[in-house]
Order: sequence, then structure tokens, then C-alpha cells
Amino acid sequence: MAGKDDDEWSPKTRDDWKGLFADSFLDANARQRAADDEAEAKRVADEKASSDDKTGKGGNGDDDGGKKRRTFAERLLGI
Repeated sequence: MAGKDDDEWSPKTRDDWKGLFADSFLDANARQRAADDEAEAKRVADEKASSDDKTGKGGNGDDDGGKKRRTFAERLLGI
């Protein structure tokens, strides 16, 4: 029965095809944009953190304003 296959809907026009893929395309674009924005924000935050860090090891880079650095035991005991 060849007539049964003709009853099934299939996209025939450009608008039919566009309707099939538009929602998925827009969702994919939104997800990609969000991922790009997140990556950019992380890059900017990392860049700012590295520019604030003069030594590359964390902190402000001036070694407690010129004071002698305390040992772990001194910091632990509050000396």
C-alpha cells in the first residue's frame, strides 16, 4: 500500500525545515554563549589574580611589608 506512506508528514518547505531545527539551534547557541562568557570571566579573574600576585606564589608579593616571615610554628602558636 503505497498510499499509507503519503499520509505521514514530512517537511516540504524551508519554513518546515526551519521549524524543525530552530529551537535546538537557539538552545545550542545560548549554551555556547554561556560557556564562552563563563570562560571569559574565568580568564579575566585569573589574569587579575596573577597581575595582583607579584611573586606568582599567592599573597601580595611584598613579604609582609618587609617584616621577617614567621615560621609555621610561630604562626600556629600566635607568636
